[in-house]
Amino acid sequence: MPRIDRQNEDMIAKLGFFLALVLATGFIADYETVEFQASNTGCYVAKVSYLKFAESHPLASIINPALLSVVTKSHLAWVKNAKDAVKELGKPTSPWEQEITVEAVRSTPRLVSLSIATYDYSGGAHPNHGVQSMNFGFIAGKPKQLTLTDFFAPGFDSRGHVSKLIIERLKQTQGAEWVKEGQVTSLNTEMAERFVVNADGLTWTFNPYEVGPYASGDFEVKLNLNQLGPKFKRSLLLGR
Repeated sequence: MPRIDRQNEDMIAKLGFFLALVLATGFIADYETVEFQASNTGCYVAKVSYLKFAESHPLASIINPALLSVVTKSHLAWVKNAKDAVKELGKPTSPWEQEITVEAVRSTPRLVSLSIATYDYSGGAHPNHGVQSMNFGFIAGKPKQLTLTDFFAPGFDSRGHVSKLIIERLKQTQGAEWVKEGQVTSLNTEMAERFVVNADGLTWTFNPYEVGPYASGDFEVKLNLNQLGPKFKRSLLLGR
């Protein structure tokens, strides 16, 4: 019997895991990473890394223009501010930085959930960062950028429902001082819509200063299928 060395064993194991993943999801990632940047030596550098879905992907026609618009708008606005600052104040002591990256949290032919992370530093006491989310799927057979209401039965107060559950969780979370002190009692529209889709629920992210001071960092709250309740469309979560 031929001998299989350790390197080949590792390769076979990785291949087996990959095949198992494909069989479990029924889909291989159908996108590529695209990068671009703008810079002025010693003044600023801004880098963008985003995902471009293949034309064969059923949701590509709405994902690609929507995602490119979001990252480009943020990128160009930051670069303009950096250029204006250099004109007004001169060259900074250290270059300003911006970086935008996109992650596919969930990607199937019928459901795509994206997280967009932005980091920037412009000479203040600390850098800034935050996330956005974009979700895409099919409603009544048509591709659509999804909102929270799409995941629940028509007429259901989805925002009020998840807001109550999340606020109660944050009250028990260390560092969420503004919720504990009563300054934040519900989720505004922006907060409520900033969620990504997992295989077993939805996860919300709260950026610095939203539910507590910067030093407390970011917060994540995940609601599983049981917590989301009977009005939640489990079929949509599964991309059906």
